[in-house]
Amino acid sequence: LKISSLVSLLGNSPEARAIAVWNPASQEGVLTVSKLPALAANQDYQLWVIDPQYPNPVDGGVFTVDPATGEARYQFAPNQLVAQATTFAISLERKGGVPVAEGPMVLISL
Repeated sequence: LKISSLVSLLGNSPEARAIAVWNPASQEGVLTVSKLPALAANQDYQLWVIDPQYPNPVDGGVFTVDPATGEARYQFAPNQLVAQATTFAISLERKGGVPVAEGPMVLISL
């Protein structure tokens, strides 16, 4: 298993955090986030898995957070085979997500 801690890139929410637990054998993971700001109705958070074999980050799916706590627990399976998950990132995207990241990155693993 690979366990990654994601830190905030948000100036208005520096306390936002996430943990990604990745199982390369099953190509599945669990993301737990806390203190992320609630989103507008036309937005979603989107998880990305960075694998050096691809020119763009791999889509890990979209999720929302509890508006009162900013928390979420999200099970994910990327839409492409991930050989090496070097980094995890979360971006702010339009509702339903996008095939290639467009919005700002809000959390990233170091």
